[in-house]
Amino acid sequence: ADKLHEVINGYLVKEDQVIAKDPKSSAGANIYIINRLNYQDMLDKIRLGGHQELLIEKMIEPVSEINDQWTIGLDGDISHIASSDQLVVNYAHTGNVYPSQSKQVKKAQHYSLEIGRMMRDAGYVGLFGIDYLEDNKGSLYISENNSRMNGSTPAWDLVNRLESRHGPVQAVRLYQIRHGTAMCFEELANKTRDLIYGGKSQYGFFPLDQGLLEQCGAFTILATGSSEQHAQAIVKETLARIKYGE
Repeated sequence: ADKLHEVINGYLVKEDQVIAKDPKSSAGANIYIINRLNYQDMLDKIRLGGHQELLIEKMIEPVSEINDQWTIGLDGDISHIASSDQLVVNYAHTGNVYPSQSKQVKKAQHYSLEIGRMMRDAGYVGLFGIDYLEDNKGSLYISENNSRMNGSTPAWDLVNRLESRHGPVQAVRLYQIRHGTAMCFEELANKTRDLIYGGKSQYGFFPLDQGLLEQCGAFTILATGSSEQHAQAIVKETLARIKYGE
């Protein structure tokens, strides 16, 4: 507790806010935004959380959040998978937009490749995804390295298969629905009949992560389009068809 107090106070001498998060959490869980006004209240909540570890860092209000995914093969080859912008609401990941619109994406890819080389030299093999924060001054910060399958990895694999079968996909949009209208897959397919993938084109709607669809309507929309506007239009029309948010 004394060490936590010391570290957070050290940040608050120079920063207006700091962020504390459990490194084992995901999707915005167990994140504490701490400033001078809520300091004691946040410390009490952290203690009640019973965390074994906490990452403490200065708070950055990003203008974009980049996810950059790569893979390291058994032969040591480092291959790029995709760079996308993450959609974040209340510090929780809600989706991705591909391709990334950030002006810093090339710099992020350069950093990721260097990190990948260090991981390879240390003996790592497999997937990894680096998350970056870009602030309003154009500075780029490495947020975390997810040395595992990332949440959007299956989507990029599916897009790769689509491109192998049909041709290039210019834009992709992922949108997570955590609480929607419970329904079976057949009902979802009927509601989105002319949007859902039918095997004839690389553009359309693909329902992912359907494990809780029948319980609480949770699933992920993967929309592929000829442009960002096309992919977004497919997401909006899908949401309208399932009456999401009504």
